[in-house]
Amino acid sequence: LDAAGWVADDVEEALIRVAGSNLGPFHEMKSLAKAVQDCLPKSSSVLMVASEAKSSDRTKVLGPSAEECMLLLDLMYAPRRSRLFSLAKTLSSIENLSHICVWTRTVSPSKGTSCSIDLVEIPRLKLTFTTREDHEGVLRLFSMDHADLFVSDQHNAFTTKLMTGIPHSLLVSNLRGETQLLVPVLPPCRPEIITEPFSTEIVLDRSDEKWIEALSQHFYLYPIHVSLSFIMPRGLNSALFLLLLRLLNRDYNSAFRMCDSIATDSKFSPEGLQIYDALRFANDDLHPDAHAVRLKVSLVTMESGAPAPWDLTNELASYISKLAHVSATCFISEQEELQLLSSESVVTDDQSPKYKPELHDIYSMTLVKNRVHQLRAALTKPGASEAPCFAP
Repeated sequence: LDAAGWVADDVEEALIRVAGSNLGPFHEMKSLAKAVQDCLPKSSSVLMVASEAKSSDRTKVLGPSAEECMLLLDLMYAPRRSRLFSLAKTLSSIENLSHICVWTRTVSPSKGTSCSIDLVEIPRLKLTFTTREDHEGVLRLFSMDHADLFVSDQHNAFTTKLMTGIPHSLLVSNLRGETQLLVPVLPPCRPEIITEPFSTEIVLDRSDEKWIEALSQHFYLYPIHVSLSFIMPRGLNSALFLLLLRLLNRDYNSAFRMCDSIATDSKFSPEGLQIYDALRFANDDLHPDAHAVRLKVSLVTMESGAPAPWDLTNELASYISKLAHVSATCFISEQEELQLLSSESVVTDDQSPKYKPELHDIYSMTLVKNRVHQLRAALTKPGASEAPCFAP
């Protein structure tokens, strides 16, 4: 790239020429770099960085937002124990290194010397950071998009606990000591691991274009309470995404408590609907508390008009059959349970409008039907000792 004046098109053309020749194979990067340099178009020349360089030349080196000549640093091969290595390790939690641009104003570094880190760009998240000293003279990585917000290194047992299940998060703070979590909004899924059936590992799909197009913002900022005991989501969509992460992490108590934060009787935005639909990624979790969380989500979003990302009848049947094993913190009241059982989406027999033979079996429908009559007798007729019972 240096030999081509940082003109990517010329480098690509040279690589095509090398691939079509019989110069390979190459066992060292130096050999490959020399071959690419020899195959560069004749029009390419080394771009000399000078103070009198034209604005168009600077744009070619740095990109459209450049205002001065700077040098792009390589995070992949940053020396260990260097400031650049520490930066790469920190930012790799929110973005791939290939999509993090770190710039320095030291355009002609000598061998063995360290470069200053002057600008950090993360284009896919639309984030930009710069280094400057705070009021105490400590060098910090400050956000250029949010006033007084900088990357924090004040990790402790409390923040670590809050960040559990959110591996792609970044702890940020401001000069007033207020701490927040910066979390990219990416589609998470929990892969099935045969040797670890209760795994909480998640994988992020950063290439899902449909997901990205539906987003109005590419990251959420979650304020952390001053007691460092809980996270406070801002808005419905951020609460939905945090609930999804807690559910995938099998933190059922936190997920159940968050359900009231997503209660709504209006339609979801395209972004919110996409996150709501992503709750299906945890449908393979058959823990009793997981069924309780999904039923609670169905209850608080019942008036939104959005179809639940699971079958309500089967979820109710699973919850009823495992009722004795549901935690006290995830227990649904009988009134709420009856409200769910009375929903039009619930199937009690093969004559129900929502009946699907490939989804609903006789056992589940009978279980739900008997529970309906049991709760109605207990709640509408106090003291009643009998209720209709149906057998398949």
